[in-house]
Amino acid sequence: MPAPINLRKDNDLLAMFARVAFLLVVVGLCFASLAPSGWMPRVLYSYHLEHFAAFYLGALSMAAARYRANVFRVMTDIAILATVLEGVRLFIPSHQLYVVEDWVADLGGSLAALSPIIIGDFRKSFRPEQPPPPADDAPVESGIRSPSGGANRVATERLRGES
Repeated sequence: MPAPINLRKDNDLLAMFARVAFLLVVVGLCFASLAPSGWMPRVLYSYHLEHFAAFYLGALSMAAARYRANVFRVMTDIAILATVLEGVRLFIPSHQLYVVEDWVADLGGSLAALSPIIIGDFRKSFRPEQPPPPADDAPVESGIRSPSGGANRVATERLRGES
């Protein structure tokens, strides 16, 4: 019988921390997307890598904060967030040139964060491989079943009888 699993409650400290972290990340994403580009420091070499990394963290924090939601729902919600933010950026003249490329980087970062979860769910969908049941006629000597079954029993009896 498997050991009982200690399930976390909704008001667990880690669950609340995940929700607060998600809210902070979303506020940071909104601010970074809509603020003038001079206000933001350059963290990575590529502007698109910054979008990728920001939405990677956003998708991870959303998946942690919304632990009961299906991962496809989390991906849909982060895609909606990216679409709304990039749609609003269409109205900012300094950001209009690269909106589509930024949107693709946003979705790429989100998918990169959630793909291990999707693959893990896919792997869990298969039944575990079960070992074959042991043969009933195989002799047991000192708690170990003989791999050759009953054929070794005759040889063992002969050796014991001759000694």
